Amino acid sequence: MRMTRFDYICIAILVLFSIFAMLVRLGDHCLWQDEAETALISKSVLKYGIPKATDGLNSFSQLHGHELGPGGVSLSQTWLPYYLIAGFFALFGASTFVARLPFALLGVGTVVLIYFLGRSLWNSRRAGMLSALLLLSSVPFLILVRQCRYYSAEMFGCLLVFLAYFRMLEGRKRGFALFTVASVLLFHTHYMHCGITLVALATHALIFQRGKLKWVLLTSVITGVLCLPWIIGVAGINDACAREMGYIPFDLDRVPQLISMLSSLIFQFIVPAPLLLLPFAIAYKWRERRKQLIPANDTLSKAAALGLFIVFNILILSLLSPDDQFRRIDVLIPAFCLILALMLEMSARIHWGLMLIGLLLYANAQPLRHFAHELTHHYRGPVDGIVDYLNHHARPTDTVAITYEDMPVKFYTRLRVFGGLSQENLEDAAKADWIVIRKYSVCTQDRDFKDYLLHNVDWSHYKFIRIDYPDTPFENREDPRLHYYGTVENEDRVLISRRTH
Repeated sequence: MRMTRFDYICIAILVLFSIFAMLVRLGDHCLWQDEAETALISKSVLKYGIPKATDGLNSFSQLHGHELGPGGVSLSQTWLPYYLIAGFFALFGASTFVARLPFALLGVGTVVLIYFLGRSLWNSRRAGMLSALLLLSSVPFLILVRQCRYYSAEMFGCLLVFLAYFRMLEGRKRGFALFTVASVLLFHTHYMHCGITLVALATHALIFQRGKLKWVLLTSVITGVLCLPWIIGVAGINDACAREMGYIPFDLDRVPQLISMLSSLIFQFIVPAPLLLLPFAIAYKWRERRKQLIPANDTLSKAAALGLFIVFNILILSLLSPDDQFRRIDVLIPAFCLILALMLEMSARIHWGLMLIGLLLYANAQPLRHFAHELTHHYRGPVDGIVDYLNHHARPTDTVAITYEDMPVKFYTRLRVFGGLSQENLEDAAKADWIVIRKYSVCTQDRDFKDYLLHNVDWSHYKFIRIDYPDTPFENREDPRLHYYGTVENEDRVLISRRTH
């Protein structure tokens, strides 16, 4: 389909709404632990040229160094997001807003890209607009793309791989080249999702496009060869990290449970259960309106590609993922939006009202009112208070021991910080000038560090200070089950201990 004035108007509207939803108050509150780790490693690129888990003063490891390669090189995640943030830091300086900005902009790009993909897959501008509107009104998606993490980059990358794959199937010029480049970029954004995507598309080609299977396999081989050094280096690192976390990959006993948990997240946050009635309504009207409802020849094949992508993600993640965190299935949000857009498009052919009901059911299941509150009100989290207090009262030579969320303290201050997840120099930590024992323990490592401090610090040398910030488990998380849309008031205040002598 050729671009028309309607397409440009649609894109302009989507970009404007996306910018508002993704950039407003983007730097309102501090980075939380994982965000700060990403930002700190990205800053190291400016200093060393490669991502390292240290700046020479503090360690950025959250697994006792098990995720590090020779020379402290960070290998827990692929490097493209680090270089992306480093580029923005070089241009605009290091800050909360700038750290999140590239991913928010990629979120805007993902909304535009899904418009083109939905329009192309379902051969309908309306379906393209529906795909984009569904994605733009998905609050879990909006929360994810406002994080200083790889989430929006991998969602954008997966959509780009799909777009390139279907262009290759159509015999478009440079389709294979785009498919290969997109696959390599996706690998360096998130290698696991790259592998899952290529497996799903190879299976799709085997079933529906056998003549194109060789090109998918060739792309997979080229991607593997180009990324071979990383694959070799990260294999041993992942094994060490898994042992440190007490996690055993390919544990078949836990697969059914994890499949159930991931499926529950899908129906709770991505696909509202009432929308499952739409296929029955379409089937009910199939006989009397078959001509209007029958899809184009290749529509079912394209829908099957998305279905295989979803199924392989759930199955492979249930084998390899250590937990059921929502971020593991973030790439399924755009995939389901595309499938729901097809269902709504077919519903519109039955009756416009049915499509509108579907849209209302989807929107009603989203916490849009709470998200609007977040965009219009200032948020105060524990890290905001901790770093503000330390920056105003700590001396440059002071040391800090904190059981959790040490990474933000390292990002926002220039102090020597001992953290619960790095657990280095425990004896020095027990004599730190400032000690922050968080109310909640989120994992075994920070719980052990908390116990060590409680039993080894001479508390008679410390003064206890309560600051008026809630001591929630996290500054704020990207997981919709743990995300706060406003400041938590009914929580204990953060306690900071200052060494007096």
